[in-house]
Amino acid sequence: MSESGRMLGGITGRGFMPGQSGNPSGRSKAMVEVEEAARAHTTAAIETLATIAGDEAMPPPARVAACVALLDRGWGKPRVSVEANVNVNEALAARLDAARERVAQAVREGRT
Repeated sequence: MSESGRMLGGITGRGFMPGQSGNPSGRSKAMVEVEEAARAHTTAAIETLATIAGDEAMPPPARVAACVALLDRGWGKPRVSVEANVNVNEALAARLDAARERVAQAVREGRT
């Protein structure tokens, strides 16, 4: 907690001073330049993927990989659904019941 009694933020929980950035250096210029250079080849890369996908002389795994890459970039990766049967309330209720029983037992034994 800070002197004002507020919880501090940030990854470490120590927080940031007012007006101070959590990432003072920002992204490195080198990384931005690499991204820009890679994006300059986007059209050629898509054309190459399309060529590989349509070339029956290419190995099937290469064609499939090219198709997947094209579809992912054009339509986004497919969503993955996960089915989970979780009942937090039951687990929490069981833990609370067990804790209550321990407290009651301690009271009966005079340990409190």
